[in-house]
Amino acid sequence: MKNANFAEPSTFTGVIINRMELPFAWAIYDHCTSLTPGGPRNCRQSGVFSRYDLMNIYATVPVGEWDWHLVGPRQWTRQTNLSIVHPTPPVVFSWRWVGVSTYEQNLVAYEGERPVMATLVSTGDMDEEKWRTDPGVWKVELFWEVGPMEGAAGSDDFYALDQVPYHMYFNWREALHGVYWHDNFGYYWSHGCVNLSVSDAKWLWDNWIILGTRVYVYDEKLVGETTE
Repeated sequence: MKNANFAEPSTFTGVIINRMELPFAWAIYDHCTSLTPGGPRNCRQSGVFSRYDLMNIYATVPVGEWDWHLVGPRQWTRQTNLSIVHPTPPVVFSWRWVGVSTYEQNLVAYEGERPVMATLVSTGDMDEEKWRTDPGVWKVELFWEVGPMEGAAGSDDFYALDQVPYHMYFNWREALHGVYWHDNFGYYWSHGCVNLSVSDAKWLWDNWIILGTRVYVYDEKLVGETTE
């Protein structure tokens, strides 16, 4: 058992959305904000955010190649510090469906145009073709409440995990599922699946996902032309 490791599941959980008139975001890094867009970080006068802090976005100003967002009084932060949930998805589907943004590393459960639940995820690295989470519109085709996952046999990337909770497969090898072995939501981290905290995966399993539920995987920078 020398390769066995104790794992403590993440305590992070997403949010139920009752009303969303403005975009909101999670901090994905601990960071100090700035008094002005593009200005130096100022922990003492502007403020500090910790990873997983939730905030509204009140204004956006482009500075160079990045947007800067106003998240509080005299609190400006660069977009690279955040995972942003936008009020309107690039494409809308009928009934209940799920949107997964590989750029923002978040997931939103929608009922038509209405966002109902949002959370951070970890998808596969889009720059690594063998591990990318494939963009497109898929349908959930297989369920498995708890069981093993393994892959990349014979390579340095081999993995074997037991008791993985809430498998919801939507594209052959890719699935929405809970993870207990990392707390890296908001970053690329998976081997192609959409990793969620155990509590968020259970919410989708209990409340949202059924056979045939659409899963729309997209990148805001490269929005596809797939529509219903």
